[in-house]
Formats: sequence, structure tokens, C-alpha cells
Amino acid sequence: MDENSNLITQRISGKNHQIAGRDYITHVSHSEPKFDDGNPYKINCPQCGRVTGRLSTGCKNCDFPVREYFDQREIAEQKKLQRERRDALHFKGTLLVYGGLLGFAAIHWFDIVNFYAFVIAGLSAAVGGLIMNITSHQR
Repeated sequence: MDENSNLITQRISGKNHQIAGRDYITHVSHSEPKFDDGNPYKINCPQCGRVTGRLSTGCKNCDFPVREYFDQREIAEQKKLQRERRDALHFKGTLLVYGGLLGFAAIHWFDIVNFYAFVIAGLSAAVGGLIMNITSHQR
């Protein structure tokens, strides 16, 4: 094969143009990308296991959609955490409601002997639920 077979010839006409030399068609080598050891985005491709970047659109070796894969995993993890927080909040709210109902029932339907026991139990459950509800919003 002739060494000049990859050359591109150009013809430029007119004034004030510069010709920088001959242009060559280059071929991209599929070598492994270089990452610093401390790079937080350096990961292994989930499909082929070679080193790639977390924010790469595709693996250089196997064209696996790396960015999309990890973005979907991150979204699924966030949804799971939101669901856990919501379930914990529902539990705390339920505890608060039942504590309040227990206190209300103690005030209206029981005699004076059992009144204090139910009031204390109901109020402590209500206060406990309220405290848990407040602390869950501070995270």
C-alpha cells in the first residue's frame, strides 16, 4: 500500500487563504482510557469489565451505555430511599393519631381511677409520634 494513499488533496482559490500542509486520515485506536488513581468517576464497565468513565455515554470497548445504566440505578436507589422515608413517616403519623385517639377516649369514657393511666399512655404515644415526625423532617 502506498504511503500517500491516505492523503487528502485540497485546492483553495481566492485571496487571504492559508494552506497548513497535507491532511491525513487518522484512525482511532481502541486503547484503554487513562484515569488517575484518585478519579472518583473511574469505574469498570458493567458489561465487559474494562476501565471506563462514569459519565461516558458508552464504553469504549463494547459500546455499553454506561451513563444511562448508572443514572437509572441512581434513580431507582433514590426512589427506594423516598419510599422508605415515606413509610417511616406514615408509621409515625399513625402512631400520633392513635395516641391522640387513646387520650381522647381516656378523657371521655373512663372513670377517674383509670383516667390517669390512659391519659398518660395516650399523651406519651402522641408526644413520641410528634417527636419522631419532627426529627424525620430534620434529616
